[in-house]
Amino acid sequence: MIQVRGQLIGGLNRVEGLPKQKTITGPILYFTVENIKASVARAKELGAVIIGEMVDLGKGRGLYQWIRDREGNLIGLWGPQ
Repeated sequence: MIQVRGQLIGGLNRVEGLPKQKTITGPILYFTVENIKASVARAKELGAVIIGEMVDLGKGRGLYQWIRDREGNLIGLWGPQ
């Protein structure tokens, strides 16, 4: 996680051991949302496929959820707890 002056602004992560259906073929773009659960539900309503479980980053750093949009792009939604 990357913090500047106490504010979380980003992060880096190496992904290993993904099942075949979760293969990553490009970058993952992350978008900050105010309400992660509502945003994931709305994405699903609009045709996104939920990938894996929602992840709690711990230490109050929020949650993220991967989704695949209708074009097949892997996207991360991140929001506070």
